[in-house]
Order: sequence, then structure tokens, then C-alpha cells
Amino acid sequence: MVSAFAIGILASTFSTAAESHPEISSNLNSEANIDQADFLTKAQLETLLSEKSASEAEAAVAIDINERARLRALQLSLLGPALLALLAIVPALCMPGEIAGDPPEKLEPDKPDDIDETVSLNPSSKES
Repeated sequence: MVSAFAIGILASTFSTAAESHPEISSNLNSEANIDQADFLTKAQLETLLSEKSASEAEAAVAIDINERARLRALQLSLLGPALLALLAIVPALCMPGEIAGDPPEKLEPDKPDDIDETVSLNPSSKES
């Protein structure tokens, strides 16, 4: 689930930034399928852009946008589970420490309990 969230954030961030950037032509946007972005390394993106009609300036800007979008997607995808974990603390604080009817830890707090080891804890079981 987190990986799908991260890829969605990456795709939207990268495509929005690439479409709004003045140095990236609309021809390159449609030719390179920037709106269908995936996690690409710098080398993979350079190879992809070299196969397309991208100038060196467009390639440099696209690589910079991709690096920033990958970082933002990773940050937000890790922030989501962290926030869910923090939200899980709220119901855990409402849990009772002891339930009514539970036996006390010690029968008499100021005296140690004497436990008779010869008596079986489960009298219905037969020890062999």
C-alpha cells in the first residue's frame, strides 16, 4: 500500500512540475510519457531522455525535477505510516491497566506469598 502511495505521489509531483516548468517543452512531456512516471534512477532517466528529443537543458531540468519528486514521494510515503502509528497511541491510552475481577499480583502486598510446589496447578490433569 505504501509503495502504491509513493508511486502515485511521484507521478503527480513529477508530471505537475514538468508541465509547469518553462524549460521543458510540451513535446517532450508527451513524447517521454512524463505523466506516467515511475521510480527511475538518474542514469535511467538520462538514457530515456537521450532517446527522445530532449535538449541538454531540458534533460538537466527533468533530472532535477525527478530527484526532487522521488525525495518528496519517499518522505510522504514514510510519513503516512508514522502518522498512523501515532494515531494508534490514542486508543491504547484508553485501555484499562487492570480489569475488575482479575486476581491481584500478590495476596498481601507486605508479605511474600508462600507457594506450595507439591500442589498441582491443574488438579484435573494427571501427572505421570
